[in-house]
Amino acid sequence: MKKTLALVLALALVFALFAACGSSSESNATPTTGSEATPAADTGDTTTPDTGDAATPANTAKTLTTQGRDYAVDDYDYPLEPFTYDMPLTTEDKVFTYFTLNFLAAAIPPEGLGSMPYQTMLRDKTGVHIDYQVVAIADMQQSLTLMLESDALTDIVTWASLYWTQGATSNMVSSGFYANIADYREDVPNFMYQVVRWDYNPELIASLWLNPETVIVMASYIDNSLPGTGYFIRGDWADAVGIPASSIKTYDQLHEYLVAVKNKYSTPDKEVYPIEFFKTIELAAGSFFGGFQTGIVSTAPMTRVVDGKVLYTQTQDVDYQALKLFLDWRDEDLVDPGYTGYELTSDYASKLTTSVTAVTSGNPSEMPGYEKASEDPGARFDYISFPLLKEGDTLKFGHGNPAYSYIGMGWSFSAKCSNLPVILNYADYFYTEAGSFDASYGVEGTGYDDPNATYYYDDDGAVQHTDFWLNGWQKYASMGANSSSWLMLGLYGNASFYEPGLSNHLANYAFEGGERFVEAMYAWSEQGYISPNPDGSNYDWPSAQAKMTDEQSAEFNSFSSDMNTWIEENYGFFLNDTTILTPETWDAWTDGLQTQTQFPRYNAIMQQVYDDYMANRG
Repeated sequence: MKKTLALVLALALVFALFAACGSSSESNATPTTGSEATPAADTGDTTTPDTGDAATPANTAKTLTTQGRDYAVDDYDYPLEPFTYDMPLTTEDKVFTYFTLNFLAAAIPPEGLGSMPYQTMLRDKTGVHIDYQVVAIADMQQSLTLMLESDALTDIVTWASLYWTQGATSNMVSSGFYANIADYREDVPNFMYQVVRWDYNPELIASLWLNPETVIVMASYIDNSLPGTGYFIRGDWADAVGIPASSIKTYDQLHEYLVAVKNKYSTPDKEVYPIEFFKTIELAAGSFFGGFQTGIVSTAPMTRVVDGKVLYTQTQDVDYQALKLFLDWRDEDLVDPGYTGYELTSDYASKLTTSVTAVTSGNPSEMPGYEKASEDPGARFDYISFPLLKEGDTLKFGHGNPAYSYIGMGWSFSAKCSNLPVILNYADYFYTEAGSFDASYGVEGTGYDDPNATYYYDDDGAVQHTDFWLNGWQKYASMGANSSSWLMLGLYGNASFYEPGLSNHLANYAFEGGERFVEAMYAWSEQGYISPNPDGSNYDWPSAQAKMTDEQSAEFNSFSSDMNTWIEENYGFFLNDTTILTPETWDAWTDGLQTQTQFPRYNAIMQQVYDDYMANRG
């Protein structure tokens, strides 16, 4: 399938959001309100007005009102502290409709998603009745288009920002399809409080506001942001070959481990391929090759910025070195040759459980499941650091730690909803401490053996997961589940990828031994960085809000198909050995990009986008 660079960049952002990483960052930017100039995603205008020093004490006498109660706000109408809701939120006998998906839809009983324990708990607590209209992810765009065309939009729509089927996103409000949440900001105090909580982080403001007067999505944020994806190795094999996981810091050291386990564990009956990659090599640029300060997503180059200059992965000298490492390891039979068919970690799960492979990308919450399912009773997966070219290097690409995540992939609301304040209060509840707990931990039970409950309190008052959460997920393995956290994807808790709120992903590790997986995320976080930096000292594209204008996008679309066909085919020649990688063939590849495609024009467009964004950033 031929993909445009724009689509690939969007998918890379999706994968990065799934990785769920981050920590707080400081900013001197001035906050903005719906009535003042804020970043305009559609036009590329990200100007923030000069309204004074953000550190100036707020006018605490100013208030907004929701649920019939006042709460204090600052001079920019952002709440000064979290808001606690009175329950139930409503006693109105009304059913709200919710267009959504579910990754384990086959697990939903005939009575519907609303009959599940988690959804029942929410209904009993909040008083809000919801009719869940579940569709397959492959059918979402067509279903949403039909709803819009028939003027039958549900009250709540998930992931709407990925399926703007009526032109520009701003048109979805002006045309009367989606509510402008900014017009009801008093009813979402905890959602708005996140801006204050993160010290008026300009990237968060830019992501929150579609344009100076419009908020269209309530997205999910990470309450305790840490990198959620990294690399694990068979720790028991590491012990056996005398190369512990903690000693692996560089690509050379990882290579030494791969060779050692291949030599020790391959047999005439079973060939061990120690490391797994994906059909795109990396799921998100820099997730493995970040130590080269670049990445390999084989479908197209990814944007990065070095010292203010827009550059691309797969086009520089470091990209030659990264590709050479991959091909050398492949030719040594260290890479699973089935990688060309793997889109996700779950696609090669059987290789992990049958001791065919030793190194995998993954979320820590997946690893206990692979250990339990392994045919080897002693199987243990230990985390390793993000590999570097040499010890002491600093990561600058691919492993940033923003203070929030999942931006854009949340709920939008129908402008025709008969009681928007109630449904907005309902969504806003998940940004409270209590709502975040419900969303992240699920259904309370009476003890470890309580069926269909996901947590309980032990004798010491500590939250612990039940046997159902720890082991019950395996009955859904045939549907694609590969870890306990799959139970939380909308069945027994919020699906944090597309449902609003504060996701506490450390909740996945409330069990004996879970602390070693939490340790992995903290270790990865120490290697990461606050990204993107206003001074451009890191190499990441500065923001999802730095995007083409309509005119630039139209020009790009006029040549993107032919350009990307050339890129996909010619870079692919290195991977299928049609072209043998040498310094000369690499030069021919990069020269061809400049002379045989419109890549130079695309580069010029993106440089202008970057320059305009940084100039207007405020």
